[in-house]
Amino acid sequence: MNCMLQKALKDKVLNNRCVMDSILWFHMECPKDVAKFDEPLEFKRKWRHFFAQTKATAELLLEETEETIRLRNQYEHIPYPEDVKKNV
Repeated sequence: MNCMLQKALKDKVLNNRCVMDSILWFHMECPKDVAKFDEPLEFKRKWRHFFAQTKATAELLLEETEETIRLRNQYEHIPYPEDVKKNV
């Protein structure tokens, strides 16, 4: 679990493999940051924050409001000359 959380928060790569050298370096060079991952309450808080942020991003991208539906219907296609309407 710690490995997955460190991967999600720190790495900017597409594959989800933990590099043990990076984890070892992280534990040796950043003891205060490691304590955040090893403390159970802090660890739970970080997971909850990670999932809440991911859920909020997905909802923002996937949900459509009436305004976005109206804009998509109005501007998604190339209008024919007879379909052009003047917007005031």
